[in-house]
Amino acid sequence: MKARALTIAELERINYATGIGARNLLDQLSKLAIIASDAHVEKRREAQNCAPCFYLSRYRLAGQAFTHWNCQLCEAPQPMHHNTAVPRICAGCATTYGLCVCCGGDIETENRGRRTGRKARKQKCSPEARQAPSGETEP
Repeated sequence: MKARALTIAELERINYATGIGARNLLDQLSKLAIIASDAHVEKRREAQNCAPCFYLSRYRLAGQAFTHWNCQLCEAPQPMHHNTAVPRICAGCATTYGLCVCCGGDIETENRGRRTGRKARKQKCSPEARQAPSGETEP
């Protein structure tokens, strides 16, 4: 069976879809290049973020609602966060254990052995370290 010739409208839809796919691919490749170069490593470490969270955080979705949250390590209540994309780890635990506040992973994106994880769970961060980062206030 012979395929029929495509209409101009069908060809335009195909070209439009192809263009979107090509732009998405270039966008993803540029994001990977930014993460691989880690050009702002000092700012990233100061913000206590891993490379993917620091460079891709603007692509996260969040609702506009003040949200209560607890640290996943020390389980201490934290100040209300300005949106629903709350951090996973408090600033104190993140600094103590070298973790990303957004995802809770290692700040240098390196795997850790099981022993390191167990020791980190047994310890608790100090009350001084649990204080809110600058610019945030207690509820």
